[in-house]
Amino acid sequence: MKKIFLKNIQTVQIDHIDSSEPKDNTLKNLAPACFDCNQKKKDICDKHSLASIINPYNSIHNVFQRNDDYSICIKDGYIDNEDVRVFFEKLKLGSQIKRIDYLLSCIRSIKDKQENRFIKSCLSDIYNSLLDKRIMM
Repeated sequence: MKKIFLKNIQTVQIDHIDSSEPKDNTLKNLAPACFDCNQKKKDICDKHSLASIINPYNSIHNVFQRNDDYSICIKDGYIDNEDVRVFFEKLKLGSQIKRIDYLLSCIRSIKDKQENRFIKSCLSDIYNSLLDKRIMM
């Protein structure tokens, strides 16, 4: 499994979306996933039906959403789906760490595109402060 290291936050792995098709190494079946999520979902994503429901390329946005506070929740249409709830809980998608990782990703992306040195410096300070909190979690 290929590993990429992202500034000490976590290790990213190349994940098989539908793990019942481990030899399908086409882009439609591969996605980046943090090490913890990839390992935790092993037991629950062997179901082909779940893999199609939570596919990050075409359907996951129908199942989960980000709230205004950047937390992740299950959308109403899937709240009673036991497989989706188990996936959500096992991967701890509602955790503070998922919120902070998302914010770090957004801030870094904005910072990297910023041309104004003062704004870039402010964003760097915010990013580093948030990263320090993330590392302590």
